[in-house]
Amino acid sequence: MSLCECGCGASIESTDSRGRTRRFISGHNGRKYLPGEPRRCCACGLTKDRDQFYNGSTRCIGCLSDTQKEFYRKNREMILARSAKWAAENGDKKRLYSRGRYAANKSELRANSAAWAKANPLRRIAQFHNREARKRRNGGTFTAAEFTALCERYGNKCLDCGSTDRKLQPDHVIPLSRGGFNGILNIQPLCGPCNFRKHTASTDFRPDGGDADEPKADC
Repeated sequence: MSLCECGCGASIESTDSRGRTRRFISGHNGRKYLPGEPRRCCACGLTKDRDQFYNGSTRCIGCLSDTQKEFYRKNREMILARSAKWAAENGDKKRLYSRGRYAANKSELRANSAAWAKANPLRRIAQFHNREARKRRNGGTFTAAEFTALCERYGNKCLDCGSTDRKLQPDHVIPLSRGGFNGILNIQPLCGPCNFRKHTASTDFRPDGGDADEPKADC
């Protein structure tokens, strides 16, 4: 074993598979950087501090993140299908990994989760309902963007009391507990008190009965 001579500090095999001597990690282009010296990102072209690069990377953390996000956006369905297939085939392994990771980082994960929920209340509520629908096998999902579009369609007011100064919540016209579908066409915006009072009743407060075109939302 030897260190990459660019100064990144990464360990590499001293020879490659053909027995040739290796001096640099692939992509480092022979540029010698002293430890702690600023580096130039080969993607954005900016010179940044050494802590803005992962060991062995010629692209800064920001550019790597952008590349990963763009790849996910273009290949989302393929990635989700592959992930679902792996999870189905390795259920026990996934559960053991998740439990071990949670046990080792319990405080940090809880803090991160609470911070995300506080910053994304509608996404958190949509996530909760989607999980409940999966558990009950009701079918359907909806997003925070779809619910926001639904609220705008009805004037951002509670469809029961007409209040416009209370936070709106997604209420299932036919409740999930009664087999209701979890899609946006079975949801109406109600304020907290009205949603609590409706409870498990199947009362439709929508003036159009939900027959209007499905609200469009940018996801």
